[in-house]
Amino acid sequence: MTIANLLARPLAAGEFWNVNLPHVESGDRDPQLVFCTPCRQPLPIDFHVEGNLYHYSGRYTDRQRDAGADTEVCFGGNISVTQLRV
Repeated sequence: MTIANLLARPLAAGEFWNVNLPHVESGDRDPQLVFCTPCRQPLPIDFHVEGNLYHYSGRYTDRQRDAGADTEVCFGGNISVTQLRV
C-alpha cells in the first residue's frame, strides 16, 4: 500500500522519498502513513578504533526529535514519509 501510494505521486528530478518503518509487535495497531518534514536534530554517534577495525555506533533512540518530523512520527509507531531533494 505504501509503495503504490508513493509511485502514484510524481517526483521532480533530484527528488526521492525517504520512508521510515516503525517497529511493530504482533497485536499492535496498523501504522498510519504520515507525510512529514525531516528531523533536523543530529544523531548521537560514536566511532572507535580497535587495531585496524573501525566501529560505528548510532544511538537512534537517544536522538532529539523535532515535533511532527519523521523521527517523532516513526518512533511514535507510524510510517514516516518525507520528500527530499539531492
